[in-house]
Amino acid sequence: MDLKSFLESYKINLEYFDINTFEDEIMDIPYQIKVLKENLDKMNENEKKEFIYLNNLLKEKLKKAKPKNELQKRIVFELKKVI
Repeated sequence: MDLKSFLESYKINLEYFDINTFEDEIMDIPYQIKVLKENLDKMNENEKKEFIYLNNLLKEKLKKAKPKNELQKRIVFELKKVI
């Protein structure tokens, strides 16, 4: 498993985080976080720091998210639950 690629995908999803435009991509984030958490011990210090930074960034983005339908509300709920 390439944790660096998972971390990079997570980062890209957060860079373009727009719940109204990229629902499908955002739905991948809970799985990415789960895999990264399960493999935290295999990451180097820089990767761990980036993972923590990205989780904090996600928390900030979720505070600003304005879900417009039930699917988006579910996505926000799942994201909050996983971090």
